[in-house]
This record gives sequence, C-alpha cells and structure tokens, in this order.
Amino acid sequence: MQVAVLGTGNVGMAFADTLSRNGISYIVGSRSVGAHDGDGPKRVSYATAVEKSDIVVLAMPFDGVKEAKQLHELADKVVIDLTNPLTEDFSALTVGHTTSAAEEIQKLIPKSKVVKAFNTVFAQVYGSNAFEKANPPQVFVAGDDEVSVEQVAELTRQIGFEPIKVGELAVARYLEPLAGLNIRLGYFQGWGTEISPAWNR
Repeated sequence: MQVAVLGTGNVGMAFADTLSRNGISYIVGSRSVGAHDGDGPKRVSYATAVEKSDIVVLAMPFDGVKEAKQLHELADKVVIDLTNPLTEDFSALTVGHTTSAAEEIQKLIPKSKVVKAFNTVFAQVYGSNAFEKANPPQVFVAGDDEVSVEQVAELTRQIGFEPIKVGELAVARYLEPLAGLNIRLGYFQGWGTEISPAWNR
C-alpha cells in the first residue's frame, strides 16, 4: 500500500512524517514540484502522487480542494478528507448544517470513495508522545463505503491512533464543527493542542 499526501502545510508534512515513522510507504504531492524541506521527501505533482498511490490524503485547505484541477484523477481512489471548511482567520465554518466539506468533495469526485478522518487532530499531535500512550488518541472515521472505511481504520491503527467508526459520510456535518471547537479551545482560549477528542479518556 502506498499513500499520497496532497498538501505540504503543517498538517500534510506532519501526517507524512507519521507515515514514515510507522513504515508506511508514501509520496507527497505539491504544486511546487521537486521542492523539499531539508531532509524531507521530494515533492511530485498531484497527478503523479495520485497515480502511484492506493490511498490519497487531502491535507490542503478546503478551498484548495475545490480549486484543484486534478480532481478527476482521483476517480476510483480511496480519499481521506482531512479538511475543515474554515474562514481565513479560523474563527468560523464556511459550510454546515445541510452539508459538509466531505460531502461537497464527494460531489466533486463522485467515482471516488471519500472517507472523513483525522480532521479533529492537530498537526502537533502527530509529532507528540501520543504513540507511547496506553490509550492512543481517537480518530473519528466516517464514510459511505464500508470497505474503504475499514481500509482507513486499519491505516489509522497502523500509525498509532484508535479509529472510531461513526457512520456515513454525512456525519462529517458534526465532525467539522467539532474541529472548529478544538481550534477555538486550543488556540483562541489557550488550552493548547493536546485537547483532541478523547486524548485522555
């Protein structure tokens, strides 16, 4: 199995590092082809990353996903949606109530199997001592295709988290506001980044 991580921000790079530390083969897709940070992986185009991988991780801003011209190349792929539909200052959601970012992405790539996961986890958690804890942080997993959901759940276990299957993709309507609450508490109210759901249960 190879995983494509599309996006080179804090979340994308932290997720890629976690894959690396747990022996998962991965490739990083970026708009800046060939660039790399220090000893980090060389970046390839989104198209190349998708072509060479079995699972694709969307680790870019939600608006970036909507604007991506290569979405059609994700057809028939399992796509993990880490995005949250946030305003520029992270203070509010731009999508909600009757839909979610995950559902809107599924509409853009109807032949893909979109699974919502990891969107409630801060980038800092990936590099923490979470993987040494007796009770690892939980990751909520939502999707319409049971086989794809289980694939994502298994990957979640392999990189040190506990997957919690919460139902169909529409459940992302609850998970995305939960991410907004995490950001509110973690950053705006100064609680820090170790407040992901069920971090210390």
